[in-house]
Amino acid sequence: MFGFFAAWKASLPLVRSYFYASLGVAALVTGAELARTVCHFTMKGDILDACAASYDSDVASGSLSAATVASYCKQSWRNSSYVRLGTGLPLYGAWRLTRSRHLRRSTLRS
Repeated sequence: MFGFFAAWKASLPLVRSYFYASLGVAALVTGAELARTVCHFTMKGDILDACAASYDSDVASGSLSAATVASYCKQSWRNSSYVRLGTGLPLYGAWRLTRSRHLRRSTLRS
């Protein structure tokens, strides 16, 4: 709502504050995604163990084998890795591109 209000008022200080707040939020989200991606790869064993543990009752009852559960968990981790890389890298690239264009324009105005 603030962005629409700033544009409607055509107030340069409001638009600038909205822009800088948006940059801050973009940096925060990018940092969180980067941390999540690092944790995903550094904690692979813990993630696979937690996945397998969630199927312990099914293995105990005999409805699933331990090998099937291990295969499923490994495949699920691998697929989520592709999703993390497929969404995280383009978003980070778009943020860097936007930031570099803004910095280049700021430098030209000075």
